[in-house]
Amino acid sequence: MTRVQKRVTAFISALSLCLMFVLVSSAVGYIDVFDESNILNVKITAQCFPGYVSQGEWGSTSGKTLSSCYVRLVQGSYDSGRVDSVKNGSFQTATTSRVNNPLNTAYTYWGWYYS
Repeated sequence: MTRVQKRVTAFISALSLCLMFVLVSSAVGYIDVFDESNILNVKITAQCFPGYVSQGEWGSTSGKTLSSCYVRLVQGSYDSGRVDSVKNGSFQTATTSRVNNPLNTAYTYWGWYYS
C-alpha cells in the first residue's frame, strides 16, 4: 500500500467513525416529568426532545416519535387547562404552577404529542 493509499484509508476510517457518532447521538432522546411542589406552590413540568422515539416511559406510546408535550393542573375549583409546550433550546417544555391551597388536593396531568 502506498503512502497516499494509507492516508486515504485513514481519512475514510476517521470520517466513518465521526458519521457513526453523529447518527448514534441523534438517536438518543429525552423525555421527563417533574413535580416541583412544596407547601407554598404546586408546579408541574414536562419536557421532551422532538424527534425522540419513545420507549413507553411517562405514559408515552412506545415506538412513536414525540413532537411536543402538555401539562395540566387541577386543584379545587382551579383548572389550568391544557398548557402546551414551548421550544426551550432543543427541548419542548410545558410548565404550569399556582399557589398551593392545602384545603384541596392537587392533581397533575401530562401528555405527549406525536409526529
